Amino acid sequence: TRNIKDISTIARSISPAPDTVESEKKMLRRMMAMGILQERLDEASRKKGSSFTKASSGTYTFLREIDHTSVRAGCDSKKWEQAVTDISKGIETALKFGFRKDEAKKKKKRVLAGIDRDVATASTRDSKALADEIIDAMNDGTVFYSPEYQKKTFAPFIQGLTADDFS
Repeated sequence: TRNIKDISTIARSISPAPDTVESEKKMLRRMMAMGILQERLDEASRKKGSSFTKASSGTYTFLREIDHTSVRAGCDSKKWEQAVTDISKGIETALKFGFRKDEAKKKKKRVLAGIDRDVATASTRDSKALADEIIDAMNDGTVFYSPEYQKKTFAPFIQGLTADDFS
């Protein structure tokens, strides 16, 4: 049987702060780092004999006052302890040594391609989905950015990031 286990969950209270370009850049860097970790976990889960069959990692701010970061894994119920050990080692390695240049380059390329795709499809967005995004931004106390503005503001920032910026 398969179980889903929380390997690591960190939630901490933060003081609400205004949504600024700098705070968005900080969150973007954090989300990209978690994306690199996710790619490492995906690769490890596909290896023959892996103790876990899937894993997910994520980070977000809830209600502008709680930073939440977590890693979850799916594994055979008999292998859960080994899965916890293996994933914990992967997290510790990332925290201690950071990420490789090729990992950072790949993540930057994917994020920039996503921004380009959003710009290219902006005029054909589903109006209900767009309204939901605007309402979500209002509820989260964040600014809703058009794809064009995101590209203008964040693409140069992303292009300038190095592997050290994700540590």
